[in-house]
Amino acid sequence: MLEDIKKISVSENDKYYARKWFTLSVASLVVAGLFSLFLTFSRIPFFSQFISDPLFFKRALVVHVDLALIVWMFSFIAAAFYVLIPGDREKNFFNNLYFGVSVSGVGLMVISPIVSGSAPILANYVPVVDNSLFIAGLLMFAGGLLFTFLDSRLLWDSKKNSADAGEKAYIPGIRVAVLLFIIALEVFLVSYLNTDSSSDAKIYYEILFWGGGHLLQMASEMVKVSIWIFLLYVLTHKYAIKRHHFFIISGLYLLPVFIFVPYALTINPANNDYRNLFTNLMRWGIFPFVTAVFVFCVHFLYRLKKEKISYKLNSLPYNAFIISVILTITGYILGAFIGGSNTMIPAHYHASIGAVTVAFMAFAFIMLKFLDFPLPQFSKKKIVSYQPMIFGIGQITFSIGFAIAGSYGMGRKVYGAEQQVRGFWDYLGLSIMGLGGFVAIIGGLIFLSVVLAAMWKKYTELNAAVKILNKEESYGK
Repeated sequence: MLEDIKKISVSENDKYYARKWFTLSVASLVVAGLFSLFLTFSRIPFFSQFISDPLFFKRALVVHVDLALIVWMFSFIAAAFYVLIPGDREKNFFNNLYFGVSVSGVGLMVISPIVSGSAPILANYVPVVDNSLFIAGLLMFAGGLLFTFLDSRLLWDSKKNSADAGEKAYIPGIRVAVLLFIIALEVFLVSYLNTDSSSDAKIYYEILFWGGGHLLQMASEMVKVSIWIFLLYVLTHKYAIKRHHFFIISGLYLLPVFIFVPYALTINPANNDYRNLFTNLMRWGIFPFVTAVFVFCVHFLYRLKKEKISYKLNSLPYNAFIISVILTITGYILGAFIGGSNTMIPAHYHASIGAVTVAFMAFAFIMLKFLDFPLPQFSKKKIVSYQPMIFGIGQITFSIGFAIAGSYGMGRKVYGAEQQVRGFWDYLGLSIMGLGGFVAIIGGLIFLSVVLAAMWKKYTELNAAVKILNKEESYGK
């Protein structure tokens, strides 16, 4: 199925850097997936009674969330930045250094829980292990990404590659997402300078990451809808929306950020006005924008059907688009029912994040072709087309289970023996959640099996080529 996808023209230098960031994103997802197994077991009633140390799972949750949301998503966005937007960046020491700094930062984040006395802080958006090792790792990862994104392609099409950029409608969305990431870092910095570090650690990190965390969410949503447009192009060889129209919509998405964020930065981050401003910016900024792009896409498919232009329904791009849309709508519905600090909140964001992840996974399969990763034989079967559905159905079931438990007051951010299961609906909701978690894990394993097999084959071939080259050089001497 993937053999029929028309390749995007990607320069060898861009492929070189895209492969690096793509590899980091996949590696972080592998480790995050291992931690998700622990977290799923900790919530299932039968197994949770055997867990006596809830802090173990809270540390696992910190690592899982940061790898699965921050490292996976934004490393992946960096890879997409190189693949989808033609540029002129050359290989040099500094560009490799930026990537190396980010990789080293991720390594520090992963090993930071071994520091004795480290407290897991389950702050929203960016949970942390409260020690200098973790914080240094987080800063290094973000810093490497920042300098990677400071590239001419961020703002304009280079003269050399402007023709190649052409009418690619998704380009404005990728650029706006990167700008949102950079603005988020600025918000983090200002918040750090204005937040009382002597306050309780949980309160401190909650305040510190609140504003920028909302902007990171807006960035991932922007990339999601950009991938929707790309997937429909792969499906139909036509754009669901013209580039200049998406440019205008993306500009309108960014406009409230330019208006309200400078004002927010004049407010003390501990103030409720600051908190409410970023909450409303995300709530009322994402929904109309995503809905507008969704309407364009649905109208586009309807128009093709009316014009009797056929496209393959049971395919990777179609299945991924539909499941991502369903998860998005599920996230909106569950979000409307949030009324307290219970598992309705993670039900909402697991659906919302699942919508982004499904889109990213589908694009990852396609990116394998762009980056010259040879697809394994088993990936050419229908299982790849069904992978978004398996993962997505698991995420939907997971979210519904959490929503059922949350509607009956099940508390969030409690694990193992700390969890209070009080009746039938708690058991039912958490059991459904567990079932959905396992189905999603199966979908994730299918994704990883294809991607890792392709990457292993590519890097094995590269190593073999290097050995042959070294032998030829030694003979020449």
